Amino acid sequence: MAVMTMNAIDYDDINEGTNAKLIYSIEKNVIEEETGSPIFEIEPQTGIIKTAVCCLDRERTPDYSIQVVAMDGGGLKGTGTASIRVKDINDMPPQFTKDEWFTEISRQHCAAQEQRRYDIVDINDMPPKFTKEEWLTEVDETDGITLPETPILTVTVHDEDETNKFQYKIVDNSGYGADKFKIFRNSDGTGALMIDKHLDFEDPMQSNGFRFRIQVNDLEEDGDQDKYHVAYSWVVVKLRDVNDNRPQFERPNIEVSADEDLEVGERLERFKATDPDQGGRGVVKYSIVRTSDRRRHFCIDHEGTVAVQRSLDRENTPRHEVRILAVDEGVPPKTATATLTVIVQDINDNAPKLLEDYHPVVQEHEPPRQILEIGATDEDDSTKNNGPPFTFALDINSEDIIKASFKVESQEPSYVFSEMSDNGNKAVISSLRSFDREQQKEYLVPIRDVNDNKMQPGLKDIVFYNYMGKAPDSEIGRVFVNDLDDWDLPDKKFYWEGAEHPRFKLDGDTGMITMRHGTKEGRYNLEFKVYDRKHTQTDVLANVSVTVKELSHESVINSGSIRVSGITDEDFVRVWDYKTKRHQRSKTDRLRHRLSDLLNIERENVDVFSVQLREKNPPVTDVRFTARHPPYYKPVRLNGLVLLHREEVLLAWW
Repeated sequence: MAVMTMNAIDYDDINEGTNAKLIYSIEKNVIEEETGSPIFEIEPQTGIIKTAVCCLDRERTPDYSIQVVAMDGGGLKGTGTASIRVKDINDMPPQFTKDEWFTEISRQHCAAQEQRRYDIVDINDMPPKFTKEEWLTEVDETDGITLPETPILTVTVHDEDETNKFQYKIVDNSGYGADKFKIFRNSDGTGALMIDKHLDFEDPMQSNGFRFRIQVNDLEEDGDQDKYHVAYSWVVVKLRDVNDNRPQFERPNIEVSADEDLEVGERLERFKATDPDQGGRGVVKYSIVRTSDRRRHFCIDHEGTVAVQRSLDRENTPRHEVRILAVDEGVPPKTATATLTVIVQDINDNAPKLLEDYHPVVQEHEPPRQILEIGATDEDDSTKNNGPPFTFALDINSEDIIKASFKVESQEPSYVFSEMSDNGNKAVISSLRSFDREQQKEYLVPIRDVNDNKMQPGLKDIVFYNYMGKAPDSEIGRVFVNDLDDWDLPDKKFYWEGAEHPRFKLDGDTGMITMRHGTKEGRYNLEFKVYDRKHTQTDVLANVSVTVKELSHESVINSGSIRVSGITDEDFVRVWDYKTKRHQRSKTDRLRHRLSDLLNIERENVDVFSVQLREKNPPVTDVRFTARHPPYYKPVRLNGLVLLHREEVLLAWW
C-alpha cells in the first residue's frame, strides 16, 4: 500500500549525462520484530514509499520514522526523514473492565421501577508514564550552522485518563547534552526531540554521545509542581561522524631554494595534512594541481613528499608556485590546498650568446680593416659572477686560413658606471687580408659576392609531401643553375621553357616555384630558362623534377621524431658540398637508408617528411619520419629504435 511520496531536487543539468538522475533508497528502516522484515519499501525511480508487510497496528506502534537517501548519477547523496503516523480504524472490540459486576438495590427502588441514566465524567487522576525507561537514537553531526528541522526522536506516553494535555521538557543539568536539544508536543500528544545547537563529532566530549533526562506532565503549565503527575525517562543520543571538515596542513606555505642542476628524484619538502574527521585517523591523499605545474617539474608521493621529476632551469622559470592538494576519503570528498614556493638558484650552465645574428658585409679585394663590433649576453646570474666580462676569441679548432684571415679583440670592461658601459661584453672583429670570393666561398664572416662567374645549366630534385592532398598554394623551392656566385639574384630573370605548367607558377624575378592547390600525387618534370644580364647569358637551361607524395593522417600519427643539434634544416637536406664543390648524398637520404637497414624494409617504405629549424643559434632541427612494413610502425618502436642505435644514426650523418 502506498504511504507517501518523497521528492528531491537536483540542480544539475538533467540533459548532461546522469548528474541529475535520482535514485531513492531507504537508509534506516523499521524492522518487524516477529519476522525481522523491513516494514517499508520505496520505489527507486519515483520515491513512492509503500508498506512491505501487512497490517500495521496503531494501538501497538502509532508512529514510524525512516531515513530516505536520494543519490544522483555522480554518487552525491542527500538524506531526508519520513515521519509516518498510523491512522486509527475501528478494529478493536469493546471490553468490559470487569468480567463480573455486583451491586445491591432496595425493594422500594425496585418497586418504583424508576429508570435513570448516569454519565461518569473522567477526572485527571492517573499519572502519565513513558512507554520506555530509556530512549536510544543515533544522529549525524551537524554540518555548518544550519540545524535539521525534522525530529530525531519521537517519544510516546501512556496515560489511562481519557483526556490529557501533555507538556514535555528536558530536565536541566540532567546529563551531558541536555542544553543541545529541545522537545515539544506533537498534535497527537507524542513528544518530538530536536537538535537545538551545533553537534560536532570532532569535539572529544561530544564524540562519545549524550545522555540526559526528559520529563512529561499532564497538568499543562506548572504541572511539574505536582510530582504525582510527572514522569521521567532517559534519552541516549549517539553521534555519527560525517565528512564536514577539510583536511588541515601543518604548514600550508613552504618556501625552499634549489639549485637548477638538482638531480631528478631529489626530494625538496614534505607536506603533512590530517583529516579532523574520524578522530584524525582519516586517510588523506596528496596531489599537485597541474595548472600550477604545467611542465610537470615536480611530483608528490602518498606521504606528501615533493620531489623533482624534471630538470629545473632558472633561466626559463626562476620561481615556481606549486599548489599541493590534500583530499580526504569522504563522500563527497573535501580538499585543502597548500603552496610550495621553489626558488631556483643559478649555476653557470649557459654559455654566452651573441646579442644578434651578425651579417657583416666585406667587399672582396678590399685591404684589411675593422669589420664590426659584436656584443654578447649571458642568461646566467651576473651577481654570482656567472656573466660578463667575457673573453672573445676565435675558435681554437678553426681552420688555419680563418686564423690567418681574421682576428677578434675583446674590449676592456668599463668600470665607470654609465648607460653606455659595456661591462666587458663587447669585442671587435677585423680582417687581416683581402679576399677573393671565388677562391674561398665561406668564412666565419660572410663576404659580399661580386657577380664575376658565368652560370651553367642546372638540375634540381624537389620532394613535396602533401598532407591528405589538402595543401594550399605552396612555395616549394627556386629554379637552380650551377653558378659560383650566390649574391647575383638581382642580375637574373627566370622563364618557362615552352608553355607554363598548369599545376605550377614561376616568379620571374626570384625563380621561386609555387605548387597550386589540388596538385595530385606524381612526378612532374619542369623546364626553365635563366637569363643573366651582366654576362648577357640567355637561354641557360634549368630542369626541376618535382615529386609529390600524399601524406596520410595514419602516417603522421605513427611518425617518429629526432631532434638534432648543430645542424640547420638546410644542412640536413643539402646535396651540394661548397668546400669540395661536388654533389653529395643529403643527410635526409642517409637517414632513410639507415632506417631501412635497421628495420630490414625497402628504402621506398621510409619517408622523412618534415625537416624544420627550431632554433637558429645554436642551430636545432626537428626531423619527423615514418616507416611501414606495411602496416605503419608505431612511434614508440621508431623512437626506441633510433635511441637504441643512436651512434649508428649519427655516424650516418658525418
